[in-house]
Amino acid sequence: MPVTIAGLVLAGGLSRRMGRDKASIVLGGETLAARGLRRLRPQVDLLALNANGPEGAFGELGVPVLKDHHAGFQGPLAGIAAGLAWARTAGAAQLATVPVDSPFVPEDFVARLTAAAPADRIAVARTVTGRHPVAALIPTALAADLERWLAANETRRVNAWLGTHPIVEVDFPPLVIEGEDIDPFINLNTPADLAVAERLAAIR
Repeated sequence: MPVTIAGLVLAGGLSRRMGRDKASIVLGGETLAARGLRRLRPQVDLLALNANGPEGAFGELGVPVLKDHHAGFQGPLAGIAAGLAWARTAGAAQLATVPVDSPFVPEDFVARLTAAAPADRIAVARTVTGRHPVAALIPTALAADLERWLAANETRRVNAWLGTHPIVEVDFPPLVIEGEDIDPFINLNTPADLAVAERLAAIR
């Protein structure tokens, strides 16, 4: 079966606000890296993790671990660039990306993005809290374009690069957990966020 959509869990950041590597944080009995891969795996044809830890780290997860091609922890765009290059080499037409610190990525994440946008457009998730630029479906044909952007621009904001291309924003409803509306792309940035996620993970 041909590979159409590759998936990438982005875990290459420094996690300064959390104070420790987010990918290795345990939530509901599994690491955030393992949880992100588990939620994305049924939605794509092949899967990888972007991480910049020691050689051999995360090998137990059974997926390729892609390091940034650009030194200095340059943010999600560097991880996306590594993922696009990998996915394009593997023959995938699109790359679905999710951040490792969003542990409640919807089970229909990729299906919604695919249905809303043609394959040659970038599709990005949006909720009531706004656009989630790292939760996206990106044509792998843009791999070289992103590399040129990283070489020519100082900004590493994902939205800055997205702004150079036509974007389709796709609305996602909130998760309703015990009567509470939860953003499905909630980010865990602090220990307090993690405590909230522990409560939610015990329910969902």
